[in-house]
Amino acid sequence: MTMPHPKFRERRAEVEDQTQRSRQRRLIVLAGLISLGLLGWAATQSALLDVDEVRIVGAERTSAEYLRDVAGVELGTPVLGLDANTIEERLALLPEVAAVTVASNWGGLVTVEITERLPVARIESADGTAVIAGDGLVLEIIERIPLGGGTGLSDTGLSDTGLSDTGLSTTGLSTTGLSTTGLSTTGLSNTDEVGDPAPLEPLPPEIDVLPEIAGAMFSTDRGRQIPDVLDDALRVAAVLPADISSVTDRIEITVDSLVLKVVGGGDIALGDARDLDAKFDAVRAFLAQVDLSCLDTLNVRAPSVPVIRRTPNC
Repeated sequence: MTMPHPKFRERRAEVEDQTQRSRQRRLIVLAGLISLGLLGWAATQSALLDVDEVRIVGAERTSAEYLRDVAGVELGTPVLGLDANTIEERLALLPEVAAVTVASNWGGLVTVEITERLPVARIESADGTAVIAGDGLVLEIIERIPLGGGTGLSDTGLSDTGLSDTGLSTTGLSTTGLSTTGLSTTGLSNTDEVGDPAPLEPLPPEIDVLPEIAGAMFSTDRGRQIPDVLDDALRVAAVLPADISSVTDRIEITVDSLVLKVVGGGDIALGDARDLDAKFDAVRAFLAQVDLSCLDTLNVRAPSVPVIRRTPNC
């Protein structure tokens, strides 16, 4: 019997040794993966990695509790199971939220950082007082209830005698078939047909101080964009300086100009929303020199050559 060459025996031994080592490495890798999987599973089940706090940062006007409810992160939820993108998408749907970032750490803290949309103007819409952000989004609609429960239509506005028993008499269509009392003078009296509109309840102070935009009635909902026709007026409201805002009753949209209606009377015609800094400087120069009680119109469409018209008694 012929014996294998010694080199063949050495080569076979090397191959068997390499095969053995390869099997050992695979087993070690497999064991490592199993261990990592078990550790990951244990981590998701461990109370040490649960959410202990949801902290809201940057919200000044919006309730932190409201934002937590919308975020939908419950205490005790495994931190590793949180989907930050989904939470951010939920919060970004809120009109109050301009931007949001969600982060978590191993200590069980979830931080929700909010950038709020801020109100810059208010508009009386068909649905109530609309509070508008700088980008034209409606933040909220405030329904204002008449003070004292007034309705503007009094109880006696349509009196019991408004259609009297003799309105259609039993004699067919006699001369009294439509009697003078059929629609009596008290049925729709001058004072009761439509009463004076009852004053509305006041706005919250932080809303009442916002510039009011007038001259365009519309119907809208919370979270909707206002009509484009209001864009220029909104730009003015967003940058209206405090010293000019303090003498402005409202910003009115007319056919050919944006007009600041001055408290106590008088108009400041701005034209469009271009060159606002220069126009505001022209208004300031006027305010420093002229008594507002004498103002009829100040035209700053061309801010370098403002035109002033005083009231006749000045």
